[in-house]
Amino acid sequence: MTLSDRDLADVFRVLAREAIKEGQSRARVPRVLSGTVEDVSEDLNIVYVRMDAEAMGRDPLQSMNYGNPGVIPVTRLGSTYTNEVVRVDFDGSNGASAMQTSVENRIVIPYGKFSGQRVEIDGNQGAILFYDDFDEVVGYLDPNQWFVGGIEGLQARLDPIGGLRLRDDDGEARSTLSATEGLILRDPVSGISGAILTSSGLTVIDPVTGDRVSITSGSVSSVPIPNYSGASAHIGATHGAPAVASFGTGDDLDIRFASASALAPLGAQTWTPPSGFTERSDQNNSASISLATSVATKDPSDAAPAIANFTSTTTNFDRSNTHSVIVRGGGGTSPSYASINANPVIDFGGQQLVFDITAPSGVVSGDLILAHVAIASLNVPVGWTVPDGWTQLGIQVEGLGTNHVHGSGLWYKRAGPSEPTSESVAINMTAPGHTRIQATTIRISNPFVFPAGLDIRRNNRSMPRGLVGEVVSAANTPTWNAVDLPQVIDTIPTSIKVQAGRKYRVQYVCPIYDLATLSATSRWYVAIEINENAGGGWVEFHRTFYRGLHSAGTEYNSLNGGRFYTPTADRTVDVRTRAIMESGSPTTFTIRFHGLGTWTRSLTVEDAGAVF
Repeated sequence: MTLSDRDLADVFRVLAREAIKEGQSRARVPRVLSGTVEDVSEDLNIVYVRMDAEAMGRDPLQSMNYGNPGVIPVTRLGSTYTNEVVRVDFDGSNGASAMQTSVENRIVIPYGKFSGQRVEIDGNQGAILFYDDFDEVVGYLDPNQWFVGGIEGLQARLDPIGGLRLRDDDGEARSTLSATEGLILRDPVSGISGAILTSSGLTVIDPVTGDRVSITSGSVSSVPIPNYSGASAHIGATHGAPAVASFGTGDDLDIRFASASALAPLGAQTWTPPSGFTERSDQNNSASISLATSVATKDPSDAAPAIANFTSTTTNFDRSNTHSVIVRGGGGTSPSYASINANPVIDFGGQQLVFDITAPSGVVSGDLILAHVAIASLNVPVGWTVPDGWTQLGIQVEGLGTNHVHGSGLWYKRAGPSEPTSESVAINMTAPGHTRIQATTIRISNPFVFPAGLDIRRNNRSMPRGLVGEVVSAANTPTWNAVDLPQVIDTIPTSIKVQAGRKYRVQYVCPIYDLATLSATSRWYVAIEINENAGGGWVEFHRTFYRGLHSAGTEYNSLNGGRFYTPTADRTVDVRTRAIMESGSPTTFTIRFHGLGTWTRSLTVEDAGAVF
């Protein structure tokens, strides 16, 4: 007798009814277990699944198949294929069983593989995940970020906000490349930025001493990088902003920042600023996450500003970060605190956080602006935008690897002629979740400013640039009679660009001159003259030599002299020397300046570095 498909279907229905009756006599716990499809009957909408023996053995009441896992028929829901790993849903109320694929909006390559090296395309997360032989995620790609390497340890991460970041075996960031902050290389031991390369130049930092050498360029003047130190620590109500080196000019500006958070509502809290400091901001907000920040300033009298302790009215903060900043003085006017804008604490719940940071009031071109951002979250910030023109001073993060992360950072910029009233910032988080953010901006007037152009600096002190103008004369001057004076001896043939705030050494050397038919009262001198603004008229700058005779006769001698020139503004200058007879001197003598062979005359202008 041959059974038709209809007869087979009737047989399976009978078997299913018997299975239900048997199942109703057993107590079951609803459970979803995995199995592997061995065969498919598309006409009957049934698949044959070999159940996982280990999974079945954990709970003998899950199936009448206990003790002999084998292959069982289940109802087919959706598209299912041979060798696919599927989920088998045992319904505890009526004993019926059904199957649905384990791939919910997910593709696995090789198909059906659920352990070992594989690729998963997850439609729900919009992500591609790469697994190694040990089931560790070693690659990840979604609309917000990409990384290759382990979640912890050696890793390369790329996202449109944070750029490219490389981490070492300990998970520490070692290099960062982004459009806004340039290239940052960090010391592998201290974690301090060892080299920073941006469009404005290169800075190399000694991680042990903190000494730095900078090579900068640009057509506009720039402020020196503020000295910075940061810390992450909390003991009771005291939050210590660490010691930081001053520039030693006597009028540096000292600015301290504190931020703290707790994974609990702490109620209202307030800060007391460090002794000798003036509090500029005191922000706090309490909810399921509490976040509080404070800023204080001081004009230091000591050469090395020490730890400055903020005190809170609560001792229950879980996380705390502090930052110390010294703005260099030593200019014509001392730097000073001008204004502040402290944005209120903002709440977010999404994965990408977008908010505005408002500028302080009264910003004018040349001001130095500092921005402090504090964040407390259930998740980790993985990258954020830095608006154009801002440079990072430092970041502190506490709580990585926990459900409460507290981070804060500082950025600075020199204000241009038309600063925006606010800057938009976006932060990417590892996942959606409750996040609180507070941002503060501070305006500082009269920061010290370096001259524009190519410059090499050590510890924010500008190094000499060397020779910027020169004339070497290899011919004798005519023999001039006293009545012919004054006469120009040497002139630098091209104009020299000089900058305010820098020193220039102007030097004249004449190896030999000769005088004849002198009287006892002959008097003359050689003057260095500068024509500022190239056409504004020659002005005597320095007398390199003055000669008043006491006896008649002939004289041979040399002259060598000069001094520093410090322009009051950026300008173009011409430089020359002249021989001048002093008024009232007898007019009988003659004079000649030599320049033959090795007897060359030289007039030079050297950049000797910034004024300190």
